[in-house]
Amino acid sequence: MTRKVHLPKPLLIAVGVAEAVCAALAWRDLAGREADQVRGAKNGWRLLISLNPGNSLAYWAFGRRSSRTRAQPNATLDDPGRSGSSPCETFA
Repeated sequence: MTRKVHLPKPLLIAVGVAEAVCAALAWRDLAGREADQVRGAKNGWRLLISLNPGNSLAYWAFGRRSSRTRAQPNATLDDPGRSGSSPCETFA
C-alpha cells in the first residue's frame, strides 16, 4: 500500500510560482544569447523548458556557456582598469 503525502497548499503555490519565475528567466536569458553562447540548439532548450518549467534548472546548470569566454566590449589595451576582468577572474 502507498501512503499519500499531503503538502500544505501554500507550499505548493510557492513551488509553482518559483518554477514559473525560473522558466520565465530562462526564456529571457535564452532569447538574449547568441547561438554560440548556448550549449545545444536554442529551440531544443525552448522546447525542454516549455515541457516542464523545472527543466529551466537544467538550462541554468548545463545550457549556458561561461560568460567569461565572451569578449569584453569596453576592453582597451591602453587602460588596464577598463579591461573588464577582476583580479579574481585571473585565477578562475
